[in-house]
Order: sequence, then C-alpha cells, then structure tokens
Amino acid sequence: MLAVFLHILSTIGIVLLWIVGIILILILLLLFTPFFYRVNLKKHGEEIRADARIWWLFHFFHADFHFSRSGGKNTTDGEARILGIPLRKLIGRIKEKRKQHKDKAAAPGTGAKTFHSASEARGETWSAAKKRPTVTPGQWKYTPDRETEENARTLDVEVTEGERPGLFARFGARISSLFRRIRKALHRFFTSAGEALQKVRRILASIAGWIDYLESESFYCFKEMALKQIGALLHHILPRRIDGYVEFGTDDPALTGQILGIFAIFYPKIPGSLQICPDFQQKVLEGDADLRGHIILIVPLVRILRIVTNKEFRVLMRRIRGREPSQTDNGGEGGSTGHKRKKTADPEGRKQPENRSVT
Repeated sequence: MLAVFLHILSTIGIVLLWIVGIILILILLLLFTPFFYRVNLKKHGEEIRADARIWWLFHFFHADFHFSRSGGKNTTDGEARILGIPLRKLIGRIKEKRKQHKDKAAAPGTGAKTFHSASEARGETWSAAKKRPTVTPGQWKYTPDRETEENARTLDVEVTEGERPGLFARFGARISSLFRRIRKALHRFFTSAGEALQKVRRILASIAGWIDYLESESFYCFKEMALKQIGALLHHILPRRIDGYVEFGTDDPALTGQILGIFAIFYPKIPGSLQICPDFQQKVLEGDADLRGHIILIVPLVRILRIVTNKEFRVLMRRIRGREPSQTDNGGEGGSTGHKRKKTADPEGRKQPENRSVT
C-alpha cells in the first residue's frame, strides 16, 4: 500500500515538474525570441493605405492589420492567428458553445423553470402589496427651515389668537431679518475669501517646491538616466531598415529647401535605402515606404524596470500624487525639500571662491 502511494506521489511530482518546465520554456521564448514586424505605407493623391504584419516564433503567432482611406472613407481590417487558426473564429466557436450550453440549461424540465415561476409568484405578491402612506390624510407634510424659524422669533411682541402684530413690530422684524442676512452674506464671503487665499498660498508653495525639486541634483541625475534608457529603448524599437521613396513639395521653394535641410540632418542615420525627392514647383506629398524591424521583449522590460525601480522615481510619483516625500527617500539633506541644488560652475572651469568675512 505504501509503495502504491509513493508511486502516485512520484507520478504527480513528475507531471508538475513537466508543467513548470513547459511554462518556464514558454516564458523564456516569449522574453528572448524576437517579434518581427513589417509596415508598408503608401500615399498617392488623396488615397492612403497602411499594412502592418507581426509574427513570432516562425509564425506560431501571426497578425495582420490594414487601414485605407479613399474618397473620404476609412476602412480597417485585421486578423490574428495562432498555428494558422484565426482567433476570431476560435472565439466565436467558444461563445457559440457557451450559448448552446446556456440554452440547454434553460430548456423545459430543468430548474430554471422553477426559478422563473418563483420570481413570477414573488412579483404577484409585491404587486398585491400596497404602499402605506407616510402622512395621515389631511395632514400637511411641511418642515419649516431654520431661517423661517429665526424670522418668526424676531416678533418679540406677544400675539394672541386672532390679533395681528403692529406696524412697528413688523418693520423692526424686517430690519432685523435684513441685517441678519447681510451679516451671514458677509460671513460667507470672508470665509470663502480666506479659503481661496489659503488655496493660493498652497499652490504657490507647491510651485516653489516643484521648482526647487526640478533644479535639484538628484532629479538631474534621474533625468539623465531616464533619457538614456528611453533613447536606448527607442533605438531598439525603431525600424532596422527603411526602403522606398518620399516626394514632397510646397508652394514656397525656400520652405521646401528648409525641409530638405532638416531631412539631410537625419538622413545619414536612416537605415536602408530611402530616397527623398523634393519638388520645388508644386505642392505635393506622396510616398511608398517599407519599414522592417524586430522587438525582443526582455530589452524594453529591463529598460522600464531600471526607471521604475529607481528611488527618485518613487519620489517623483509621490510629488505628482500630492504627497510630500520623506527625508529617508531624499537622503535627509538639502533644506526643506531634502534635495541638493546643482552646483554652478565657473564658465572657465575654475572653482568659485568662498565668501569669507575678515575680522
């Protein structure tokens, strides 16, 4: 009996190890196997067309996307496949099977009919019940507000049943009510003005804190590191080859020449054989370009993690959320905000002399 139990445990362990191994292999393939992409852009006159294709692991996963604009109308289309099986049809079959399963469960002779009849019975019971009145018939449901009660208290003259207050009493009550309203309006005005002033002070203090933080040495180092990582990420994602041609022109030949000069700055860094054809005679923008490249997921993941796991990134997020960073996050130095300002160096590279008082 013990041998059978141990054999079952060993079998379960081997199966679990196989499952974990397969999952690890899939994760490693997903991270280190490149995703290839190819984009084709065309523009002739008013017609625009863009075709994109992405594939991974010898077309184990394959996706196509299409966009076209002709006659002022946009059309889009796309399809994704796994092992040649369209995902749209696969998802449609799964939904159809679920619908068939629900229809069988709701067929006559099942428990769904009993539940439906019970709900109908409850509905008849609720419709038969009558709502009880909250106020007795003939009673006026009215609760006077505070201002009405205070105005009523201003009549200090005792009034008996059937007697009307005098003219001076009514005039005095009106004057007292007017002054009371003026006092309340002034109180609300000064209260709101004080709150607005406090908000303005907090906003100005926040702006001053942000300026001090953006000029700090720690943020400068974080900015340099983040820009370096983002540049490396863009260099990895951007196409590795661009082929085709671009023809452009404006009504002004001088402006066309300026645009051509801007293209000339970046042209040596463009991979492939992209031809740029300026037209100094007419206004035109046409082209046909083919872009190809690949992305390895581990590269953007590492670049993003280097930015997110930086301590200064947490400080920046706390400032954006409106929370003041603690001294432990900022190193406990550098005034009220806990940051050191950047040292200003002399243009000639010499150290600035310290201000010393001679006694």
